[in-house]
Amino acid sequence: MLQTFADIFHSAPRATQLLVAIGFVLLVSAVAGRLAKVMRLPTVTGYIAIGMLIGPYGLNLLTHEMVTENMRVFADIALVIIAFTIGKLLDFRFAHIDYRRPIIIPSFEAFGAFLLVTGCMLVLGHIVFGSLMPEGSTYLSFVLPIALLMGSISMDTAPASSLAVVKEYGGQTLMTRCLMMSVAIDNALAISVFGVVTVLVRDVLMAAEPSGLLVGVGMALLRIVGALLWGALVAVLIHPFIEKQTEHGPTLLLTLGGLIFCAGFAELLSLPSILAGMSMGLVMSNSYRCERGAFEAIERFEPPMFAIFFVIAGTHFDFGAFLASAPVIVIYMLARFGGKYLGSRTGTRIVKAESCLHHFLGLAMVPQGGIAIGLVFIVQSIPEFAPFWSPITTVILTAVALSELIGPPLTHWTLHRSGEREIADAHEEALAEHGQRRGRTADEQECDV
Repeated sequence: MLQTFADIFHSAPRATQLLVAIGFVLLVSAVAGRLAKVMRLPTVTGYIAIGMLIGPYGLNLLTHEMVTENMRVFADIALVIIAFTIGKLLDFRFAHIDYRRPIIIPSFEAFGAFLLVTGCMLVLGHIVFGSLMPEGSTYLSFVLPIALLMGSISMDTAPASSLAVVKEYGGQTLMTRCLMMSVAIDNALAISVFGVVTVLVRDVLMAAEPSGLLVGVGMALLRIVGALLWGALVAVLIHPFIEKQTEHGPTLLLTLGGLIFCAGFAELLSLPSILAGMSMGLVMSNSYRCERGAFEAIERFEPPMFAIFFVIAGTHFDFGAFLASAPVIVIYMLARFGGKYLGSRTGTRIVKAESCLHHFLGLAMVPQGGIAIGLVFIVQSIPEFAPFWSPITTVILTAVALSELIGPPLTHWTLHRSGEREIADAHEEALAEHGQRRGRTADEQECDV
């Protein structure tokens, strides 16, 4: 019966297939999310697991074509919404406590991952990827490009996973504010460094004439600045229209329409759309207090998009590819985690951050998701990178699927433990202050006598 249904489904028009697939994904994600809660896991984990089960490498209820082509637009919209919300959570009031925090902490943990992953791949990549090297390729033209590309992708921290866990955890603590700020800046750094690395690999390491390096890097940086300015401009332009709205319906239409237009036009101009969406959210949240209704309207649209996004992410897990590339996948994941954890501890020590940040922030940076997958798709779209498609796709997508399973529970645990640490630190400070007051009172009484 299942085979008969599958035959009927695959013979239907593509629009009908998409309609059935979206409804099916939403239904099974609701069940998976509920089961995850029963097991005391974040709902993100349930979405990823069900995606692994029904995807092309599982039961194949969602085919590879359906995932990569037909449903891709929903994942793109979800990513832009996530970026927009991350921009809102990039609260500059927190930065005013110490202006170095939003710069030093994310920079150290992001570049820590880049350096450690790149270094490990340079040392071990020749052994692991040696059999995949085409004839005539050299260490500089094959292993080094793979190491640099993987290193730049490793800088990303999944905004969707962190955002979903923070929403489920509830409350705005020191840890959650710093986590979301670090995630937002992580993504900006990852996209920026990836753009520069792409130019370096394509125009220098793989080109006979490396004369275009400065021009290429300059264009990459110009696209980054252009995306930030474009997102800010869209926020300024739609503000007068949102300001006049009193109902959620028109507010949602204006905000969502402006956001999707912002992302689509950014792609049309070859600008990173996620940076444009993040810039739009950042400007609206920090410049216009009345835009609270816009974010509340978008939040009502988030649950189905989040579910579709994470299920699609889970469908990329290939257990066979994992077994074949297990050593390099494990090396990548350990190097990335080590770089982020050590970088986070170094950054928090430099800025003399609270103990809860020093001990737990790095542990919450494990999830890696949609942005990493998007960067892999960019690699696959560049013909010059064809020799790298197989190793990079296998390692990154499998590592993303595993980190999405491991990361959300770990993030949830670190938020809980850091909250306990914040309470304990506040309690100790209160006791110390109370003790000082009692000491001063005793001294005063002694003087009075």
